[in-house]
Amino acid sequence: MEPGRVLRNVQIELRRMGYYRGAIDGLIGPMTRSALTRFQRDNGLPVTRRIDGPTLASLGLV
Repeated sequence: MEPGRVLRNVQIELRRMGYYRGAIDGLIGPMTRSALTRFQRDNGLPVTRRIDGPTLASLGLV
């Protein structure tokens, strides 16, 4: 899957879970990074601020 599509799917899931309120644009800006940080911290994941394997798995996107 192309990176932009993966990021859009991540943004959609983060929004559905209440972590993200920005545009679903496939771009990793400050709002997306902030949402990733909160999601990772809240779910006991390493806080990488990146879309990594454990984060994708926790979001149900693997």
